[in-house]
Amino acid sequence: MVMNYFALFFHWYSLIWYLDMFMHFVGGFWFGLLFIFLTHKYISLNINLKKLLLFVLILGIGFEIYEIIIDRLITLKGLDYVDSLSDLFFDLLGGLISYFYYYKRIFVNTENKI
Repeated sequence: MVMNYFALFFHWYSLIWYLDMFMHFVGGFWFGLLFIFLTHKYISLNINLKKLLLFVLILGIGFEIYEIIIDRLITLKGLDYVDSLSDLFFDLLGGLISYFYYYKRIFVNTENKI
């Protein structure tokens, strides 16, 4: 949120063309870790890759709807399908990396205990 505020305030999205991709990747990673935390700590379910990616996808679609509404209200632009698909791809990629990060940490911690 803080980085997004600075990016909007200083017009970094128009100055750094790949910043939007990076932000969606980090957001997908963060949402993936949030899903892992919630399911592992509070619900005590096994972490399932399909459910994690579905969670990240639903939140990514919600954010894309938010972006479309803001774009139409402020800039009066139409829907850019390529940008939206790219954003969802990077959301899912970040979620996938969070899944592998989690399982690497579990494997390393289990291996050290033996």
